[in-house]
Amino acid sequence: MVKKKIFCSVKFDRTLQVMILIVTILALYLIYFGIKIKRTNKISGVVCSLQKEELKRVNHYDEYKITFTLKNDTNTYIQKDIYGKCRLKEGDSVKFYVTSKKHNYYDVSISEIENRKINFIRVVLNTQVGQFCFNCIKIVGVWILLFFVIEFITNRIDKKLQKSPYYEHIKESINSKKYSKKEQKSFEYANKATDLWLKKNNHTKAEDLYKKALEQNLNNLEALTMYAELLFSLNRDDEANALYKRAYKIDKSVAEFVANHYESLNENSEHAKYWRAKVKK
Repeated sequence: MVKKKIFCSVKFDRTLQVMILIVTILALYLIYFGIKIKRTNKISGVVCSLQKEELKRVNHYDEYKITFTLKNDTNTYIQKDIYGKCRLKEGDSVKFYVTSKKHNYYDVSISEIENRKINFIRVVLNTQVGQFCFNCIKIVGVWILLFFVIEFITNRIDKKLQKSPYYEHIKESINSKKYSKKEQKSFEYANKATDLWLKKNNHTKAEDLYKKALEQNLNNLEALTMYAELLFSLNRDDEANALYKRAYKIDKSVAEFVANHYESLNENSEHAKYWRAKVKK
């Protein structure tokens, strides 16, 4: 039987996974956007006129909108200077990438002023898309860090509580408060089924109750693993393995338990090798 921790929460783990996925997607898009900018042709020229407008303060930086034109060029270009470090002035030679075109002007990101090259990372981050992605990554990243800290602390607390003889009572008391009525009913069915199987050897009734437990809550890890063990004891290996796979999708730590289970019977069996490979992933 796989033991769940007191503070274990499927929703918590899924939220963390979603946030990591969001950060990964944003980071990949930022890389893609940088490559896209790099592939565009650079425009170069000498600044003819320039207007600098202060917008707002962001993270203690002054943000400016720099509107400029080039000699022998009728277009208007706008550079968002997010960090307030663009030292562009009239008469400067400039090179830049065009990031988007709007009605009568172009949004750009300057890459070189008077032969002084600007770090390409800053070139990307000085765009609206780049800044949006970077800010989202920072915000979500802080939440991910917070979640890891919470998980680390709760794991330490859980390990200390496991030494207490009242651990199971504490676990049931805490978990009962965060489960819905259906989930609580599911646990009741699963506990009754386990008692009928292990204490009274009533396989038929136990199987019916495990099925009822899973009807109430498809993600009841205890019901899935214990029902799988029951089926395994009845030589219904394929059905048991299917339930183990369902349990693995909910909690990856199941793989270690199942691998040890199969290896204790036959270390070279296909099931044993399959689950040991899952552990190594």
